[in-house]
Parts: sequence; C-alpha cells; structure tokens
Amino acid sequence: TTMFKKLLLISTLVSLFACQGPEGPVGPQGIKGDSGVAGPAGPAGPAGADGAPGADGLPGANGLDGNANVASTGWLNVNMDNTRINKYNYTKASGEIYQTYVNFTTLNDNAPFMTQELIDNSVILTYWKTKALAYDETQANYNLADRVSGGNFMSNAYGYFKIPGRENSNFDDFQYFYTGVNEISPGKVSLSISMNTNYNNSTVVSLAPELLDKTADFYREFFRNDLKYRVIVIPANASLKVRNIDYSNYDEVVKHFGLDY
Repeated sequence: TTMFKKLLLISTLVSLFACQGPEGPVGPQGIKGDSGVAGPAGPAGPAGADGAPGADGLPGANGLDGNANVASTGWLNVNMDNTRINKYNYTKASGEIYQTYVNFTTLNDNAPFMTQELIDNSVILTYWKTKALAYDETQANYNLADRVSGGNFMSNAYGYFKIPGRENSNFDDFQYFYTGVNEISPGKVSLSISMNTNYNNSTVVSLAPELLDKTADFYREFFRNDLKYRVIVIPANASLKVRNIDYSNYDEVVKHFGLDY
C-alpha cells in the first residue's frame, strides 16, 4: 500500500510537468500604490563658493544744495521818493515846538517776486542795514558803524544819523530812528520809518532844533542812502533741514545758504 501511494504521487507530478504550456505575455501595469512616509532630512552640504560681484546699482537722488534754491533780493535802498509822510509837532503852552514826530510809509511797493504761494509755503526773512552808535573809548566820543538786524517775517530795527552841522560827536549829536516792515502780501513789501526828535525831558527843550518842523524832502534825505533792507525766502522743503540755524544771525544765514553778504 505504501509503495502504491508513492507511485501514484510520482505519476501525478510527471503529469503536471508534462501538461505546462509556454509563458504568457506580461499583463497590464497595476494601479500605483500610495507614497511611503518621507525619510529624515540628510545632513547639510558644504557651503558653495562666493558668486561673482553684482553690477553697480543706480545713483541715488541728489541731496539738498547748499543754497537750497533760496531766493534773495540783495540789499535795497528804501524808495524814499515813493513814501507818504505823517508829521506832528509837540509844543509847550507857549507854542514853542520842542519835538517833531515824523513817520514815512512806502507806497505802491513793487515786489513781483512775492507771491501768495511763497507766503504760505516758505520762511520769509527780512533784514535791515542801519548805522548803529558805537562808543570809542580811545577818543571818548561816538561813531557810526554798520549794523545788520532782523531775521523774521515782520522784522524791525533802529538806527542813528549825525545831526547836520554838528562838529562834536557826543551822544546828543546823533538822532535815533526806528524802522520796520508794515506788511508783506502778494506783490508788496511795505516799510515804515519813524523818528521822534531828541529833547530834554526835564527842561522840555529840544536837543535837535536843526530837525524841528522841516519839509518831507528834508527828512527823506537822512534815509535815502544809509538805510537798506533785504528779503530772503527759504522754501519749505529747505527750512525743514535748517532748524538749527539762528535766523537772527545774519552772518550764519548767508554763510549757510551761500548768499552774497
């Protein structure tokens, strides 16, 4: 029986191998399976060599010029021929004049450079050049010296002139006056000059009788040449960069903006 089983198994295997056909064609590709989980990142590689230098960039915008396009009139004489005079005499009970008050106001001031846009968007500075009274200790007397003052929109100043005919140079031999800007508007810069002749407060006696109750033309001559003014206009974009400048210091202003003195 055992022998019979072995013979039967061998006979079956021989039959199977004898019946196997040729290999069939490759079947179609199956559906792609899901991606597996990503593995851990590998270590960083060594740094690469430096690249070649890039091209130069475009030039930057120009900075603010030293003068920042500041506009200036230069020094101008007051047009005394184009002024209106207001005069008043102070008298004692006896009718004697002891003081004369004189005021000049310029008329039809031609300033075409002064526009509303400049007034609204600029810093406008006015300066005065007058004669100041300086004491000379070596000579024990007074002299006249140039003085520049102002540095704001409606600036004012004072000055002196020698009383005509005086040979000495004491304090009372000079007459004081006051000047200022009345108005700045489109096309106009209006100026004013005022003077009260000297007198002694105690005795109420004039110290400058040569100047009492004269004509308008007589007074005009004192201010025709020695009194000058100047207007400087700083645009708003420039004024933001010069906040540390003392506008009352004329030397500092003209030096910073490169203006003629």
